Amino acid sequence: SAPLAFGMLGLPKKPLSQQDVKVLLSKTKDTGTCLDRQRTSRFDSVSVKSDSESRSSDSEKSSGRGRSRSRSRTRNTRKSGFELQGTLLERAAELARFERLGEGPDLQGDQLRAAHIVFCTLNCSGRPSVQRELLCGVDTILVDEAAQAVEAETLIPLSLRPRQLVLIGDPMQLSATVCHSSAAKRALLCRSMMERMMEDGQPYTMLKEQYRMHPEISRFPSARFYRGLLIDATKESCEVSRRAMPAFAVVDVMSKEEGGWNGDVQNPREAHALVRFATRAATLCLGTIVVITFYSAQRSLIQRLLELERVEGRVAAGAVSVHTVDSFQGSESDVVLLSFVRANAARRIGFLAEFRRLNVALTRAKTMLVVFANVSRLSVEGDPPDDVAALFEDAFKRGTVMSEDQATILLLRKRLRRMKRVKPERPATPIRGRRKVRRKVLAAK
Repeated sequence: SAPLAFGMLGLPKKPLSQQDVKVLLSKTKDTGTCLDRQRTSRFDSVSVKSDSESRSSDSEKSSGRGRSRSRSRTRNTRKSGFELQGTLLERAAELARFERLGEGPDLQGDQLRAAHIVFCTLNCSGRPSVQRELLCGVDTILVDEAAQAVEAETLIPLSLRPRQLVLIGDPMQLSATVCHSSAAKRALLCRSMMERMMEDGQPYTMLKEQYRMHPEISRFPSARFYRGLLIDATKESCEVSRRAMPAFAVVDVMSKEEGGWNGDVQNPREAHALVRFATRAATLCLGTIVVITFYSAQRSLIQRLLELERVEGRVAAGAVSVHTVDSFQGSESDVVLLSFVRANAARRIGFLAEFRRLNVALTRAKTMLVVFANVSRLSVEGDPPDDVAALFEDAFKRGTVMSEDQATILLLRKRLRRMKRVKPERPATPIRGRRKVRRKVLAAK
């Protein structure tokens, strides 16, 4: 069987992360395997829970160091084990050398045999050493971020012949990237096993409670991408009437996009407006501030402008970080400033047309989300409107579309309110001194 757990990636899922996993693993008789869908090679390793400890170094010295050692000698060495000396890098290099010569201890095999839970990537589950130790010995496989894995990758751990497969992910956010090929997309090579099974009618459980976003931020993504099923489990930090800026706002910037030297797109006018806003917001103690954008050229431009602000002393180093939407998936921040970049007469919106990427961008903020865009260029009359036009239409209905000057005034009001709340302490005057001052005043009268 293949149960599906469908929920927004990155949001805390209180019941599933602990209680439900415990229930699943309590039913296992052998080894349970948890697989994380990661692409970078630095995560392509096996991590296990075991009680094995390091062994003595005398056996290692007697095991020999040449290729001429026999297989039986190697087996004896692995049984007796050894203890590596030196720094972490020196021990890692020494262990790699022994493994290359075939004389190192079978540490991975020993740990896999003693493990109750194994954490690895999908690709790592297909290693011969993992297959040799875990074949037919796995009861349940949990695949995290299953919606980001192509179906061929999800098939790899099935070669371990588990009794149960559990897929956890969000098909409404970024999917697996196979290649920039229209033929591959038409062949549905970018589709995950989880997405295909949901389309084929496989029953699934949706995790509806979201613990990250302010209700005003989650309002549009819930209605547009999740059929209005999300339940806000967050508590508002303060009343809307007391906020200087609304939790969700759109700043209309009269700008025009420009093509970069490598074909990437940037919008200098929008970048300058966003950096000015971020510089002022960084002085208001609003929490962590992150700028995300859909294009790497715009990210580089904003980073350069923020560096100039730092050199001139208007913003502290590290007060504002900049990311692309793809690199920031799975992360969150108190305040998110989102740059749409695209602004052209033909309304070519590029990455903004991909609803999964737009959904990721709109669901990273916790307390405040401010979108910088050329609203007049990106709005379009149509029935039904696309996702971008629907976002601006929703913002107009809520009255949260504002100009650059209006956004600046709201931030200044926030700063004035903060300054009024913080009253400077007056130095305490001694009682005798007060009496002397009073006597001088009376004498003068």
